[in-house]
Order: sequence, then structure tokens, then C-alpha cells
Amino acid sequence: MFSRGLLAACALWTIHCGSTGNDVQVASRAPADHAANDQPQPANAKSKRIPELVHGDELDGMHAATFLPLVPKSFEGFRAKADAEGKDIDLGEGAGFAVLKRSYAKSGTWLEIEVVDTEGAKPLRTLFEKTRELERETQAAVIKPITVQGHKAIAQWNETARAARVSVLVEDRYLVNLHMRPADGIANAVSLAEKVELAKLATGGELAKH
Repeated sequence: MFSRGLLAACALWTIHCGSTGNDVQVASRAPADHAANDQPQPANAKSKRIPELVHGDELDGMHAATFLPLVPKSFEGFRAKADAEGKDIDLGEGAGFAVLKRSYAKSGTWLEIEVVDTEGAKPLRTLFEKTRELERETQAAVIKPITVQGHKAIAQWNETARAARVSVLVEDRYLVNLHMRPADGIANAVSLAEKVELAKLATGGELAKH
């Protein structure tokens, strides 16, 4: 059984989709654990909060720092708004993940590229596969299984948020997420995902050797 912290991490780094597919949005916090809240907690219970991400010299030596080549200062005309930030996150019980992300802007459009090594976080990969099974396409929302550079991927879009996201699973290990807003559909986000240097994560690639 996976720790409550790992489940929180899954919620933190993924898009949540309702039964209609119309409430696709980037999660900003883990869902409330109602069962846990109904039980008294010991005074010395350890916090399961996800650590704050770090940047610059603080990333030195971390596995997350090896993903820096995938988030350059400029990307397809977008300019980075700040340094990349990330963390190697140990969730205990042999579980954990490494994440690195960077935000960009161009002509009023916001873009974020996020790389997550899920080797020690199988629920993230499971959630990816389950989301691909929720395929739907309406005027208000899209959840569409696709391929990006030969890898399994999901393209999602929500009309209310005017936000699109593409998630690509590389080597059944690395999740590369691209978030974009505003967006009127999935086409532009998919096109940008095709430009990310995913080959560096693939077997024999520059980063896969780490």
C-alpha cells in the first residue's frame, strides 16, 4: 500500500477530470482525505506536505537537475519567466519522485514544461493510463489519447479555464507535462509538445544514462 503522502503527490502533479470531462484543471492541492480527518491524529504525527521546490545552486547534485536541458531559457519563441525549479522528493516507504519545471511567456500566452521521474511513484503512471481511457471530445472539453514523438500521450483541454495540457510518458518512467493557457483547443499544445527534446529521456539518451 502506498503512503498517504504519495497519493497527495499524485494529486499535486496531475490534472483531475470529473465524470463529464468539463472540469479539467491543474490541481493545486491534494484532495481532502475525509477518512483521515475523521480520525484523531497523534500529536507527534509527521507532516505529509510536499516540500517547496528549489532553484539555482540549491538544485546542484539533485536528480531533478539532470532535466535542465529539457527546460531551456527559451523554447519555440517563449522566454523563461524565471529559473527552473524542482526537487528530489522522498515520500518514504521506498516511494518518491524527482520533478523539474519552468514557466514561460510569449505575447500573453503562459506555458509551463514539467518533467517528473516516476520510477518510485507508480500511481502517477497508473493515473496517466486511467486518464487515457476517459477519451471524450465535446464543445466544452477534450480528453484525447494521442502519441507524441512515438510515445503514449494525453491531450486535454477545458473551455472554462481556456487551458490545455499534454502529458507524455517516456520509457514507462518519465512524465513530461506541458501546460498552456489561454488555449482554444489542444492543437497548439500538442505542436509544442512535439518540440520538446524527449529523445534525451529515451533509452540511450543523454539524460537516461543518469
